[in-house]
Amino acid sequence: MKKLITLLTLVLIFTLSVSANNSGSFNLDVKEFILENGMKVLVLERHASPTVAVSITFRVGSTNEHLGTTGISHYVEHMMSKGTKIIGTKNYQKEKILIAEMEEIKNELVSLKKERSSQPKDQATKEDHDISNLNKRLSVLKKEVKNYRITGEITMIYNRFGARGLNATTSNERTWYHCELPSNKLELWAWLESDRISNPIWRDFEEEKLVILEERRWRNESNTVGTLRENFVALCYQAHPLRRPVIGWRSDIESITKKQLDKYYRQYYGPNNAIAVIVGDVETEYVMELMRKYFEPIPASKNHVPEITTIEPKQLGERRTEIELDAQPVLRIGYHTTKIGTKDDYTLDIVSEILSGGRTSRLYKKLVLEKELCTQIHAYNNAGKFPGLFGFYAMPKHPHTSKEVEEAIYQELELLKTEEVSDKEITNAKKRINAGFVMGLNSNAGLARMLGHYEVIASWKYVLNVNTERNKTNKEDIKEIIKKYFHKNNRVVASIISKKKEKE
Repeated sequence: MKKLITLLTLVLIFTLSVSANNSGSFNLDVKEFILENGMKVLVLERHASPTVAVSITFRVGSTNEHLGTTGISHYVEHMMSKGTKIIGTKNYQKEKILIAEMEEIKNELVSLKKERSSQPKDQATKEDHDISNLNKRLSVLKKEVKNYRITGEITMIYNRFGARGLNATTSNERTWYHCELPSNKLELWAWLESDRISNPIWRDFEEEKLVILEERRWRNESNTVGTLRENFVALCYQAHPLRRPVIGWRSDIESITKKQLDKYYRQYYGPNNAIAVIVGDVETEYVMELMRKYFEPIPASKNHVPEITTIEPKQLGERRTEIELDAQPVLRIGYHTTKIGTKDDYTLDIVSEILSGGRTSRLYKKLVLEKELCTQIHAYNNAGKFPGLFGFYAMPKHPHTSKEVEEAIYQELELLKTEEVSDKEITNAKKRINAGFVMGLNSNAGLARMLGHYEVIASWKYVLNVNTERNKTNKEDIKEIIKKYFHKNNRVVASIISKKKEKE
């Protein structure tokens, strides 16, 4: 019981410390450094428990890719777990010889298959014989090379020394590698990650490609919600690279070569394009000693990640798509809005909370509880480094249709436009958002995630003032924002139409 009280006290103390100012602002004693090779380091000491959350975020994601290689950032994320010249191998020098021979055979097979494709298919040729022999030799080499490999050794090392939450994610704007571990194992992390950045080996490249293609299948192709999301986003953006799926288009994933992946990595994954975040029971001086020892010797990339200069053209009319599947109907609606950190962005946060912030929100009460039009509904403000979307996601409840739910959403938006929102409703929305935001700062992992994320899309200092700026929102701002963005010409609608139910 005493332990529970102590834990609750620590949480309360931190919560009060970050929300002591009535305006919603607070301070985080983040120390910021730049290594000689350009790597940014953010350190935040928090001594409540003997743990530390660590992450390395690269300023590269799907928006930096090109048609033909979409999904390559996500591919790099997968391949970074395959080890280095030291980790994941029993004898890299012998493994290296086998890898080189395998690459020669693969290149030769590509040439032979290309030559064979121009010849009659019903006749045996010398190329057929050569292809068969090369495939046999390749199979032998694949078995031999496995004798020198230790699969998943990076993960095994982390787990052996008490790490948790070890993972990596790729998004439109960043690639993020993170975990938590005992604070006395910080040097282990510095050694592992610096070696991983310096000496990655793209082991099992083709095998991992099959894993990624399978991930795409169950996330985007066989998953009705994923299929709708992919088509919806592609419809929202005509010019901006946000229209591309983070996992990539199937044909692009299939065609990416090891040479292309290595070139892409060497271009954009240097320390000068990375942010290291260390939050927890550490001393800043010791952290920087480790960072200089392990990371500073890594040469900077010759290329900085280029800025995205494409601006999505103004939408001139409503866009719609219907996807016919044997599945439950699903509805998505989106409106083009603004970047993160603008006055409009803060106001839209409040609007999303008023509309769907829990069981007492307008949309949930009206469409789920009272009218029983849908089983779930959600409104969200998705602003980022680039102008984003304000969206709605809903699942109609049989026998009601997506069209009925859609019209009900528009009616609620019209009420926000024509009738004043009460001060109490706005105040309660602000309190819920602020409380949720502050609670997200209670864990080292949550803080590390936020600091790295916002440093890429705006600045880590965004977290210091977001509540203050959001709290300035008033009823006039809400009415103005609804009129500004929520109109037909700025609207994109995508829905899944059930084939089975349409036939019935």
